[in-house]
Amino acid sequence: MTEVYLIRHAKKSNNIIYQNAEDNFLIKDEKRILSKEGQEQSKMLASLSFLQDTDVIFSSHFVRAMLTANYLAEKIKKPILINKNFGERLRTNNENIIFPKNYRMMQMKDEKYKVIGGESRQEVFKRFYNELMKIIKEYENKKIVIISHK
Repeated sequence: MTEVYLIRHAKKSNNIIYQNAEDNFLIKDEKRILSKEGQEQSKMLASLSFLQDTDVIFSSHFVRAMLTANYLAEKIKKPILINKNFGERLRTNNENIIFPKNYRMMQMKDEKYKVIGGESRQEVFKRFYNELMKIIKEYENKKIVIISHK
């Protein structure tokens, strides 16, 4: 039987000192690290007994997801397979977009809603689902951990 564990990354840091001021806002978000609390959450995750026999670990390409996965990967001596299809939703690729005040509400009410250069919830779901189905087929009868986003 194939087992899949979808796990949200641990708590991210709000400290942006480590970021390069010249990076655009998308790169800055991808580089966000874990907070101290997030590091502790990741250690606890790595100690869960039912994850010790994991066969394969996937992570999105966001640093906070990779760092969360790293604690488990080191403990069970497995590599982390980075997969951009498990990344955050692209809100926009345009730094000059001004989001409507009710942006969050609009995107929650309408799964097809998006701003220019971004992804809708529906598009993210399709991207994630399609990749998940490929992985389940490829790793049939394995225990799979995927560290991603909400």
